[in-house]
Amino acid sequence: MVYGSKLFWSGAFERAVKTFAQALIASIGTSAVAINAVDWPVVLATAATACLLSVLTSLATPSTASKSETVVAQDYGSSLEDEPKHAA
Repeated sequence: MVYGSKLFWSGAFERAVKTFAQALIASIGTSAVAINAVDWPVVLATAATACLLSVLTSLATPSTASKSETVVAQDYGSSLEDEPKHAA
C-alpha cells in the first residue's frame, strides 16, 4: 500500500511544509505593512489550512506525493552543487 511507504510520507511532508511557508509569507505580505501589525491568528490559520489541503491533495493523488524532490535528488546523487556553472 502506497500510504504506508516512507517515500509517500516524505513527499507529502515536504510539500506540506513548503505550502505552509508559502501561505505564511503570502498572508504576511498581504495583511500588513509592518510586521507588528500582522494579524497572526489569521495568518497562521490561513497557512495551516493550506498545509491541510496539501496533505489532503497528497492523499488524493498518492503517485504525485511519492515523488519527493529531496528523495529523488538523493537517489540520483545530485544536488544544486552538481549543476553546471554558466559563464557570466
